[in-house]
Amino acid sequence: MPCLPEDVRAWLLGLPRAEKLSAVAAALSLPREEAERALAAAMEQGLVVRSRKGRYTTPEQAGLIVCRAVYGGGMLFARPVEEKIRAELEGDIRIDSAEESAWPDDLVTVRLTECAPRACGFLESVAKRAHETISAGIVIPEPEPERRRKGRAKRRPHRPPFRPGPYAVPDDPRIRDKIALEGDLLNAQTGDIVLLRMLSYPRGRAQATAVVERVLGDSADVRVNLRAIAATHGLGMDFAEDSAREAGEMPLSVREEDLVGRRDLRDVYLFTIDGADAQDFDDAVSLEKTAEGFCLGVHIADVSHYVLPGSSIEKDAYLRTTSTYLPGLTFPMLPEALSNRLCSLQPEEERLALSCLMRIENGAVVDYEIVPSVIRSRARLVYTEVNRLFAGEENAVPEEAQPILLEMNALAKAIRSAREKRGSLEFELPEPEFDLNAKCEPTAVRARLRGDAEKLIEDFMLSANECVARFARECELPIPYRIHELPDPDVLAELDRYLESLEIPARLTGATAPGALADVLGMVRGKPEEAAVHSAMLRAMRRAQYDPMPRGHFALAARDYCHFTSPIRRYPDLTVHRVVKAYLAGSLDEKTLDRWTRAMPEIARHCSEGEYAAAMCEREADDMMRARYMARHIGEIFSGRVSGCSRSSLFIALENTAEGRVPVWSLGDEYEFVEDLRCLMVARTGAMIRVGEAVRARLVEVDERAGYLEFRMAWEEDE
Repeated sequence: MPCLPEDVRAWLLGLPRAEKLSAVAAALSLPREEAERALAAAMEQGLVVRSRKGRYTTPEQAGLIVCRAVYGGGMLFARPVEEKIRAELEGDIRIDSAEESAWPDDLVTVRLTECAPRACGFLESVAKRAHETISAGIVIPEPEPERRRKGRAKRRPHRPPFRPGPYAVPDDPRIRDKIALEGDLLNAQTGDIVLLRMLSYPRGRAQATAVVERVLGDSADVRVNLRAIAATHGLGMDFAEDSAREAGEMPLSVREEDLVGRRDLRDVYLFTIDGADAQDFDDAVSLEKTAEGFCLGVHIADVSHYVLPGSSIEKDAYLRTTSTYLPGLTFPMLPEALSNRLCSLQPEEERLALSCLMRIENGAVVDYEIVPSVIRSRARLVYTEVNRLFAGEENAVPEEAQPILLEMNALAKAIRSAREKRGSLEFELPEPEFDLNAKCEPTAVRARLRGDAEKLIEDFMLSANECVARFARECELPIPYRIHELPDPDVLAELDRYLESLEIPARLTGATAPGALADVLGMVRGKPEEAAVHSAMLRAMRRAQYDPMPRGHFALAARDYCHFTSPIRRYPDLTVHRVVKAYLAGSLDEKTLDRWTRAMPEIARHCSEGEYAAAMCEREADDMMRARYMARHIGEIFSGRVSGCSRSSLFIALENTAEGRVPVWSLGDEYEFVEDLRCLMVARTGAMIRVGEAVRARLVEVDERAGYLEFRMAWEEDE
């Protein structure tokens, strides 16, 4: 059984001093090579550090803090990984000196040198680099013309002056180092975006070096820029050759031997509901009336039947962790032969599934059953048409599905109401929706609308996820639970002060249940400051993540929660399917159970990191596409609302989801930031600009790659 990084850390924590590799290997009964691998893995996670004398200990015992490197105002800061330490230090640690250079998002260890008036420290080491590959624009300097010296009959040999060779400028605007290139440039030209594999990082006066792994293309091409963003966040673009071979060997349809041990639900009327542009359909729903009430069926594609442990497809899926959806470009977790065909619940095609059948009364699940099944979807419905049905408008929904959908809508509202009563938080933050032309250029951007059809599917999926998590907890199954911990008390206190400045009566300090926060969301519903409050409250939440223990989900007010409903696009869901199916089949013996239990902490950690990288990639791509669209409208005036303000900047959110900055110096009058009211005020007149206020602003500057917009206020007299 492999030794986990947590095992190494636990042993080192009990020691009074750092130990040599040989002592660690002997104590853990491991061969030297295996102990070295376990220590390296623990160091990459920031669980273990190595001293200059080559001894190993934990960061706490060495007096170090594990942080993520962040940049602000051109300076390097370190953000403690543990929220408790971050709260104690009241922010990030300013790095005054460093043993080696760090780039944004690197995992680093820091030794505090000063705590007041602000935390400062010495960057001792980089535990793990966040950028092993990076996208960058290539620059090949033109050779300087040879100069002839006049007045000399004979030219004397001389050493040619130093001319810099080809280099690359990282696409990530936070990384300001030029990277020297070595080896073959693969015919890349100045202006191309390339994918680099890092050889070394800047240290002292030494430059970072890299080799060109792949030429992505011309920097003017939108899709090239999107691929560059994906590469920056470490997202794989190509499947391994063995994965493509395995996918090609998959059966084209369900076989007779696949049906063994499955419940036959092919006669149940069920269907999928997705966006008009969706290609992978991994969930279908059904609703049947019974003597006891309604039986809601959530039927999820059984991807685990085809993606076997140890296969190349499974390894690729683990590395990718999740599918990533960028405007006009998708990086799927699974090859298309699975995601868009064999595992996609296409209409009138037999498909293998894992079904969660729930009996619902008064919006609550009173009983449920989880069964491997074979199903046949009867229709592929789209949200827009179903929403038209719910609105009583003309629509393209099949006639036989309409009465079922109307009953489903009523049931979904009852489920939602019951969840809201227990305190579940419903954040409404606008997401961008783009219209793209053939070149993937954005021709329009708007806030994506969520109708009852979208909410219906969300409500049904949440219910199924809770049932499966409850089943796993009660059966003591090792799965990656989806957890969301209580907000930090200090962060809630800060949120309290923010709400008070907006004259919203809330007492969130010390809140241990989401009900108090849900009440605030109710108070601001429909008010001008609603979007700003939702955004501030979301920032106050801890990030949801995967965990081997069922620690509950604060925002959903749920004791048990996991991800079960999207195994085509999320590795945690695929893992849940595997473990649950093994238990249902009676094949989860003690040895297999122990293997899953020991592997689950690493699976949960890896999936949390992969999900975060994909989310950051999607956000950055949206920012770039919004900026690319807005760049064609420089000089135009837009309507929006004030979303925030500080001493130096006013922030404006537009109706199309774009957000930008207005420098305070550009406002003309002597505006000052009033911290208690979180507003800008002119002292002599009392004129104020507050969060939620409707304003008009002129766009003056756009940085497409950074997704940055800058405005100037458009006062009435200027228009």
